[in-house]
Amino acid sequence: MGFFGSSFLFANIVGLVLFGLGLAARLGYLKRMFIRERATGAYSRNTAYALMPAGLFLLSFYPIFLWKGDRPLDDKSSLFVLAVLFVLPLMTLVWQPVWLKPAWLQWLEANYKPVLEKMFKKARQMGPSQWEAQVKTQADLEQWADNIARKNKWKRIN
Repeated sequence: MGFFGSSFLFANIVGLVLFGLGLAARLGYLKRMFIRERATGAYSRNTAYALMPAGLFLLSFYPIFLWKGDRPLDDKSSLFVLAVLFVLPLMTLVWQPVWLKPAWLQWLEANYKPVLEKMFKKARQMGPSQWEAQVKTQADLEQWADNIARKNKWKRIN
């Protein structure tokens, strides 16, 4: 049956895509995902935090079926693992763990937490593509943040 067995093909492909997008966001390649407005639904900024756990949930089906044979849902341990992996992405929509936050976002929170939403609003006004091109490196991000803060007379925490 292989990794892309017929019954798991869709779950594996979607799981790989979601995990890959989440990893790219975590590594700082998709910064635009984190400047979205705080809103509910699929376009929420918090969606970026749920991508990797959701990908793991979908990718877990095949190993669990290999582990437990043809009837994994009859086993309570399989159901428990699936339940935990199902709840984890939902939890990250509400609570964003530090280990899923990109380093650049952690730096912004450490230095500009009180005005972070206002900074994101300025970034959205620039346009996500233009902003993302302007803050490719950590040094570029720091320069942008310091310039925005200086223009608006905001104080840096650290």
